[in-house]
Amino acid sequence: MHTVVVIGLDSATWNLLIPWINENKLETLKKLVEGGTYGYLKSCDPPVTFPAWKCYSTGKNPGKLGVYSFVGLDKENKDLIFHTGKDFKEKEIWDFLNEYGVNSCVINMPGTYPPSKSAIMVSGPPVLGSNYYYPKEISKYLDEIGYKVDPEIWPGTKRNKQEHEHLKELIRSRFKLADKLRKKYNINFWHVTIFYIDKI
Repeated sequence: MHTVVVIGLDSATWNLLIPWINENKLETLKKLVEGGTYGYLKSCDPPVTFPAWKCYSTGKNPGKLGVYSFVGLDKENKDLIFHTGKDFKEKEIWDFLNEYGVNSCVINMPGTYPPSKSAIMVSGPPVLGSNYYYPKEISKYLDEIGYKVDPEIWPGTKRNKQEHEHLKELIRSRFKLADKLRKKYNINFWHVTIFYIDKI
């Protein structure tokens, strides 16, 4: 069985990446582009993180998902609610693959908290609790690399070097985790989202 790897670069734009790839400034990305497939994803309307990533994983538009932003309206209580993965009822790629016995691993995709049990999953932002991964046994790998969902140092307006290095290490940890899980589990479909590029 073949292995499929999807790397989602949230907030990246090929208008910047392609010139940098051509100038050999992004060697790893150049290898991935030349040896695989890449493309421009048309975002949903509205073009925001919630529900855009879920549109990708379900194939449904926001109208069918019933989620249009991070925040929704609780009509009954006349209040605002913060959306989580529980607010999305449609099946995702890994749900269908799981039904056919295909193993998936999803790392850091927004909107995956709480984690699904149809894949090895480490939830992406926003995470609203400590149970952000499945199965529980992978906690040792998270601990080994000091995995964090969100930055400990949030970028300020000055964009200093310490903030940038912290975010770059956060991004590296996604791939470190994928490498550790690759050695332990037989996974055929991988999805890794790189978030916080917009902050850098």
